[in-house]
Amino acid sequence: MFTNYPKKVAFEIEAMLGLSELKQTKIYQEAKQEGLAEGEQIGEPRGELKAQLEAIPRMIEFGLSLEQIVQLQDLPLEVVQQAAQSFHEQNVAAFIELLNNQRSLFSSQDLADKA
Repeated sequence: MFTNYPKKVAFEIEAMLGLSELKQTKIYQEAKQEGLAEGEQIGEPRGELKAQLEAIPRMIEFGLSLEQIVQLQDLPLEVVQQAAQSFHEQNVAAFIELLNNQRSLFSSQDLADKA
């Protein structure tokens, strides 16, 4: 369909098709909001929230408290606690996998201490 326009950038095609005007219509705006709301309900965080959640483990690694993360990210404490718990569970699972599958990484003393 757009084979004649391979060098056109998105905004040029958008202008040609009148999509910018379409995006200004009430029905488009309502549909967009409805789609965002549905996405959040089924657990698909929007980009900004996703980025905030992905930053939490790094903040924990830097030694920030959950309260500090709440203030920096402007998120509810429960959300930060849940993300921190998930991070800790992933670390424990990774450590157990190392113990089970990569025993050579540990000295016999290390393994005796863990038993």
